Amino acid sequence: MLTEITSVDEAVLPVAPLREHLRLGTGFSDDSLQDGLLIASLRAALALVEARTGKAVLSRPFRVILQGWRDLYSQRLPICPIVSVDQVRIYDVNDDVEVLANTVYRLVQSKHRASIEALGAFPTVPQHGRIEIDVVAGYGAAWNAVPAGLRQAVIMVAAGLYEGRSAVGGDILTPTVNALLAEFRVGRLTLGRAG
Repeated sequence: MLTEITSVDEAVLPVAPLREHLRLGTGFSDDSLQDGLLIASLRAALALVEARTGKAVLSRPFRVILQGWRDLYSQRLPICPIVSVDQVRIYDVNDDVEVLANTVYRLVQSKHRASIEALGAFPTVPQHGRIEIDVVAGYGAAWNAVPAGLRQAVIMVAAGLYEGRSAVGGDILTPTVNALLAEFRVGRLTLGRAG
């Protein structure tokens, strides 16, 4: 399970680029009248794009909660790119905790995946225990650090959400948005098996 520990700060959200994309008027005393709706549309667009790609668009802290290791030598993380692995903890059934030293594992990243690999083997997880991995993930803390294709996809999805707020149905993920996201999505080969 992946949980966002801290949401993206409102000041970092690209309200001005979205306003420009929507061609909303500027220079009026009530310019900020729609900001609440624009911010809500941007947050929803970020969530949708991140869920579709497995990429954190803007950097922030996340927690990964697992019932056990995928294997004792490597654990894939459900989001990338990873900026840092802040802490790995193993809890037992009584919530007693063992914090793993960062000398026990290393971060391994590729374009579409990130994992932590044990330098040796990971400690076993007690029965009914859990693992918590705190990471910071994202392309950057500022909007201009995000790759252009992802920026455009988020803006287009947010614009679709904003403009279609009273409509029923319709697909926000247009062919253009899907084309923009294709580079950031992980291809899945199953060799005929489910999953």
